Amino acid sequence: MDIAYFESKIWPHMFYMSSDTIWKWKMNVARVMGNSRDKSYLPDLERVKGMAAWAMGQIGDKQTKSLLEALAKNHTGQVLEEILFAVQSIREKIRP
Repeated sequence: MDIAYFESKIWPHMFYMSSDTIWKWKMNVARVMGNSRDKSYLPDLERVKGMAAWAMGQIGDKQTKSLLEALAKNHTGQVLEEILFAVQSIREKIRP
């Protein structure tokens, strides 16, 4: 969802959330998905976890690398692949 869509479709109903805090709205969507207990949302949430791991790899540091390495122990599939890619990305950035 881009800012234009948010401002034209969502904001009129949720005027208390500005486009500056659109990330909160997106986070709340994940919360609603979880509260629904609808298993059909699991693939979408896995994709979000994978993208979050990728993003951490792009901007992370040694501390983030350690966190991702710990998270890798509890993930499989696409999320694990993204975590490992993120760890490698950080390794490449912090090499002397």
